[in-house]
Amino acid sequence: MESLSLKVVNLPELLLTLKSLLYFNHSFIQILSFLFCFVFFFTTKQATTTAAEASAKHAQGFLFLLQENSLRTNVTLKD
Repeated sequence: MESLSLKVVNLPELLLTLKSLLYFNHSFIQILSFLFCFVFFFTTKQATTTAAEASAKHAQGFLFLLQENSLRTNVTLKD
């Protein structure tokens, strides 16, 4: 049976190690949050642009149909 032994821990060294780990984690979290915000903004902007383009195409198609219909019924549309 193995005996349990207590290790002597150097407290300042332990605190320094913890501080460096916390600093690294804090920097890592900041980088991840920046990347997440950048990707979220880019995809949201791209989706909004795509939706706006689709809406404009639908509006153009609707106006084209109105103009075609007005030509058939001899009614003119004013701008």
